[in-house]
Parts: sequence; structure tokens; C-alpha cells
Amino acid sequence: MTIHFFKDRTQERIDFVELIDGYFAKMPHTEISSDESEVKIQVLMSEFDFSYVFYITKRNKVSSIYRLNPTFININLYLEIPAILPQYIIRKMLSVVGDICQKFDLEIYYDRADNIHQFDMFELLSLLENEKNDYYKRNIDEVSYLLPISKLNNLCAYQSMKQDLLANLKQELVAPNYTMLYNKEQEKVSVCICWTSSSATIIPPELDYIITNIDGIKYMIPLDIWTKHFQRLVSEIKDDNLMFNVSYINVKQATRIAKKLSKMKKNFILFEGYETIKLTNCIEG
Repeated sequence: MTIHFFKDRTQERIDFVELIDGYFAKMPHTEISSDESEVKIQVLMSEFDFSYVFYITKRNKVSSIYRLNPTFININLYLEIPAILPQYIIRKMLSVVGDICQKFDLEIYYDRADNIHQFDMFELLSLLENEKNDYYKRNIDEVSYLLPISKLNNLCAYQSMKQDLLANLKQELVAPNYTMLYNKEQEKVSVCICWTSSSATIIPPELDYIITNIDGIKYMIPLDIWTKHFQRLVSEIKDDNLMFNVSYINVKQATRIAKKLSKMKKNFILFEGYETIKLTNCIEG
């Protein structure tokens, strides 16, 4: 979906200096570049290894511009949103769109809209869901990496807040990123973290496996086995604001766990036959 921004002609004209320098340049993790034809504003979501881009162009990019409400003028600002993304990330992008519309008195247009109208988060989410479904109907051989909506939301929420968790704990811990694996034969997505044996780490929510090296070989420890044998050595993070369970192990706890792993290898799974995918490749389903 491409979202174009419009301004009511009867209002004061858009101040592009304020838009670029006063708004976009002050957004975290934003890079602005330009050439003779456009200004490119790239917003990096480092927690997801993903970025999205706003463009300000010299020329109009709306093919159906002449049938739209002439009360509005195209300010030649637009954003492209992929349909194949977790809704959590799409909502974050749309929140920026809504904020721009509110701060600069703008309205929007996109291909499936009848005309220019006010920003509506729920309408856009619904349309993007339809676009996603249409994409897979057109590309029936395309693999879809499906996860339950609550699980995917929790994964994305943890990725967004893991640095805050570290700051609140005030301990020397690693806050690992998720490692997402896909088994083609089973058509199954597995949620993992990689753990360096004996190191202190946060144990994020919704895990299926913990990946670690044991005697030089990489194994996947199923979470039910981890919980059964090591839960008493794990500390829970108590925070009423968390919507999911998060725990951690300090160095002492991690060392005790590591000493037990060699004798338990027969209960683990060899790390082989999996494709590594990005969290941003996953969708609700």
C-alpha cells in the first residue's frame, strides 16, 4: 500500500522546512538524504532489523490525481507499506502516519480509497490485511510464515522493550534477539534464542527452543525440557506492566545449568535442517 498525503487548499500551505527539519529530523533513528528529484527519509527500526521510507518528490506520484477532490493539494509526500509484515510493526508505522496528519493537518489517499479522507487506523489495517490475503492468492507457491496473533504480538513487544528490561534489571545480562527457524517439511515456524553456555541472559517469552553449543555441537533444547529441569534456577522478572512472562539467569545460575547439559544431550535436538528467517517475515495466521 502506498499512502499519499494531501493538504486542504483553504488552509495555510505546508511548511516543508518544519516537516523535514522540525519533524522527521527529530525522529529517532532517522536518516535523511536527497537528490535533484526527491528527499528520502529512512526510519530504522533497529530492534527488528527493518526500515521504512517516506519520500518527498518534485513530481506527483498519484496516477488518479485528476479524479480526486480538488479542494485538496498533493504535497508529494508518500509512504510505502508492505502487506507482509507483522501487524505490530504496521501499527507502529501507521502511528507515525496518524501523527503527521494530526500535526500538519493532512489527509491521505491510497489506491483502494474512493477519495481523499481522514486517517483511520482500523480501516488501513483492514485494507492491508486484504492486500496480504490477495498477495497469497496470486502467489500460491509463496511460503507464509504463520504464527498465532498473540504469540507474534508478544515477540514483537519483547523486541521493542528489551533494552528497557535491561535498564530496569540493572544487572550484567544479555537481552537476546529472537532466532526464527522454519522447518520446510513440517511447515512450522519455531521461536528460539541463541545462548552462550554459562552466560547471564534474559529468557524472553514464547520460546520453543534454546540453541546452544554442547561439546562443540549445536543443539536445540526444547523449552518444556528446559522448564522441567532448570525452572528452579531461573529468576522471574516481576513487572506489572508486562503482558507476558519474562525471566533471566545470572552467571551463577547459568553456570549451574551449563554443567548439567552434557549429560542430557540425548534429550535435545541437533540443529540441522532449519531455514533461518526474519521476525519481520512472519505474519498472523
